[in-house]
Amino acid sequence: MGERILVTGAAGMLGSHIVDRLAAEGHRVIAVDRRPPDPGYSYRSDARVEPVVGDVTDVGALSELIHRADAVVHVAAILAHADGDSPAPLMAVNVAATHAIFEECARRSVRVVYASSGSVYGASRPAVNGRPPAPFVEADAPGDLGFYGLSKHVNELYADVFAREQGLRAVGLRLGTLFGARLRMGLTSRFLLSVLADAEEGRIPEVSEDPDHGREWVHVADAAECFVRALRLEGPAGAINVGTGHPQRLEDVLMTLLRLAGAPEEIRWSTGSPRGGFSAARSYDPALARRVLGFAPDPDPTAGLRSFLAWHRSGAADRKGARS
Repeated sequence: MGERILVTGAAGMLGSHIVDRLAAEGHRVIAVDRRPPDPGYSYRSDARVEPVVGDVTDVGALSELIHRADAVVHVAAILAHADGDSPAPLMAVNVAATHAIFEECARRSVRVVYASSGSVYGASRPAVNGRPPAPFVEADAPGDLGFYGLSKHVNELYADVFAREQGLRAVGLRLGTLFGARLRMGLTSRFLLSVLADAEEGRIPEVSEDPDHGREWVHVADAAECFVRALRLEGPAGAINVGTGHPQRLEDVLMTLLRLAGAPEEIRWSTGSPRGGFSAARSYDPALARRVLGFAPDPDPTAGLRSFLAWHRSGAADRKGARS
């Protein structure tokens, strides 16, 4: 019999894949989220998984769940913040709730793996003669942060202090751009869904992004694997990049998706025509992940895009869209 592991954000794209992986390894999982899991989620019928509808800002209820757990995977978060909006809701979920989880885990000697983000590095780096810049390494200082990046940076600082002062065993995983099955419209990679929808209806997709901007494309299954491996670490390990070190231009990724879908490889860019080289990029050195976790995501997104397309065509994306 495996351990009992609490997963927050368990109904989301990343959280649900982590739940699936943990259950497949024989662990018992307490899967908590503000909404129930979608009808298509396999873990709904898995006796090893206990779905719980709850909010991570409910400190009392969360403490009771942590009391029942051997380890915690914390991926619940508000992922977007519009300019001009109050950051209070984002900070309540991303910072205050995470602080409460760290405090309770330290008190009960429960180890925790939490989702950080490549946003802690700040803005993308400019390209060098059309080539991608050097990837970020974990020792790089934070850049100019928005509220989301700030929330993740604060969590890392909290984890470090709790580790020093109270013995918290915590690992933070700095994630690149996630994509894959169960993608929701609120995520950064949401335009994959709109591009497919346009192509399937015979329209030329319109994308209001820089076609030459490079980013990490991390398949959600690879990210889930990193979380499962991080749970096996005994002591605190600080923050670890979950990336490939090889950014992909947005145009290249979307053209690959259209080709796999059998659609015309044509996109209408509202920000100007692609030049074929990088304009800027953000990527994350995977060396520490390979050394500590023994694993890093696949740098080629093609296989992940193929499985994403299969999920989309299964109709699951339409069922999720009604609830996103």
